[in-house]
Amino acid sequence: MPTHLRILHGDHPERVNRDEPKPPNGLPECPPEVSPAVREVWQYVVDQLAAMRVVTLADRDALLCFCEAVVIHREASKVLAQTKILVRTARSPNVLRRNPALQV
Repeated sequence: MPTHLRILHGDHPERVNRDEPKPPNGLPECPPEVSPAVREVWQYVVDQLAAMRVVTLADRDALLCFCEAVVIHREASKVLAQTKILVRTARSPNVLRRNPALQV
């Protein structure tokens, strides 16, 4: 449990870590090499987390992974919306196979 919550809950003083590391203040910046779609998701997510005061500079890489996953999921969902869940391939036109977009 974070130190501030231990103090708030009245934990015994011996159990409170007075040397708990604290992340520096500020918001993480979106890496410049990302696509515009990832940047759009990044801005939305960081704005929401900043409003709740739960984002730190240390969250940058985890946020980047999340934003990229959201963009990939959206693209796969568009493909699935335009095709069927089961598809026929050129090699096996008589056999139904799972749409590869489902794996994404």
